[in-house]
Amino acid sequence: MFLVWLLAAQLAAAAGLDQVEVGGLWGHPLSTDATSVHWNPAGMAAESGTSFVLEGAPIFAAVEFDREHPHFGGNNSYRTTAVAPFAAFKTKIKQFAFGLAVAVPYGKSSRSLEGDFGTGSYTLIRGGSFTTALEAAVAWDFGQRVQIGGAFSAQMTQMGSHVNKSLVPEIVGFLGPLDYTEASLEDPDYATTTHADGLKGIGFTGSIGLRVQLSPKWVYGISYLHGAPVSVNGEGRQKFACGAPDDEIAQAALGAMGLCNADLQTQMNMRYTLPWRIQMALQWNPNENLEITWMGTYVHWKTFSDYEITISEVDILNDVSERAAETLHSTRLMARDNQPTFWSAADVKYRFSRRVLLGGRLTYDHPAVPEYALSANNFDSPTVHVGALGAFEVVRNLQLGLGLTHQFIVPRRVTHGGFSMSLQPPEASQERWFWASNKGTYKGRITRMSLSIRGSFGGK
Repeated sequence: MFLVWLLAAQLAAAAGLDQVEVGGLWGHPLSTDATSVHWNPAGMAAESGTSFVLEGAPIFAAVEFDREHPHFGGNNSYRTTAVAPFAAFKTKIKQFAFGLAVAVPYGKSSRSLEGDFGTGSYTLIRGGSFTTALEAAVAWDFGQRVQIGGAFSAQMTQMGSHVNKSLVPEIVGFLGPLDYTEASLEDPDYATTTHADGLKGIGFTGSIGLRVQLSPKWVYGISYLHGAPVSVNGEGRQKFACGAPDDEIAQAALGAMGLCNADLQTQMNMRYTLPWRIQMALQWNPNENLEITWMGTYVHWKTFSDYEITISEVDILNDVSERAAETLHSTRLMARDNQPTFWSAADVKYRFSRRVLLGGRLTYDHPAVPEYALSANNFDSPTVHVGALGAFEVVRNLQLGLGLTHQFIVPRRVTHGGFSMSLQPPEASQERWFWASNKGTYKGRITRMSLSIRGSFGGK
């Protein structure tokens, strides 16, 4: 059973940076440039001509974990640095529009600053999950008042992790309680570590959208993005300790199980479901230079309730006994218990001249992770995004944009955590929660910078 749980942090960060970041402050459900390929494909047909957007966005993030535990309490910090690229183009010919995009709608990684062993090292040492989406979209313009569109997306996910797990429950289950206590559960001498750096998979999803010009100054848009099942596969590596140097009983037990100082290759498969969402926006254009947009999204994160984790082919990839292979081969669930959520935002853009545009956005993002399921590798909290954008037209119809968004994240304290380990292996109904205690206080921050190039030709 325990080998399965070693891998459970593999996807821990999958619900981190979300679709609200795709395209930066250019993208929203009523955009009419190339970001509409992702946000609402109907927007592609609202304006004639061809346009493109290229954006690179370095992201700097941190999570602080002040753990409350009688034996393993203390503070640990996790750091993330990443670049979220976005590239898209769209073109409209008469009433028909077509577009392509490459985006990273889901992505996050982190690493512990304490190294392989320390506070929280049985939750996550390092790990990451990134989904790259290749999107194709079409749209149709019904007389410049109503546009509809649809998009298809192939989503390629790649993951990696490095995490510890305790061997003590397995030793106790094999030999009985002996002299072990809960203070032994996170002892490095009784640890086993999983490395998995190349799990990959591909899934498919799509979206539909509607855009309606209510009046010369008011526009409404709505889009639906379908959820996607994800399955990733690949080989991992498991390294086992063999107990304290003076613990001959543990060494004998682990030896009998074929695990003492073992270094095993495994085949891993993980399955979960990304959420569907509905996005809406209302835009007011009081004059040709000012654009004010109110927007919001409902995200059905409840579909992402568990990880289904399967370990197989231990006997094929290693020279181990049949008994050891049967012990390690299994399929289990790991709890996430995400809940439906939403975000809402107000966006303002003003063109001061033909060359200069300034904008800003204020966003509230409600957490999807309930308090009892919070952890260093599954951190989520009420967040306020404050963003600013400046764009300059360097030559005719070619803009260079600079953006900065900082996320002010509310600290959360877990007093009744759902995760816990004990000396005795759990019953089947409790296995989804058999993980290191998550009680403590969590803080975080994320800063996103962006450099974008936008161009348009042959149209508005």
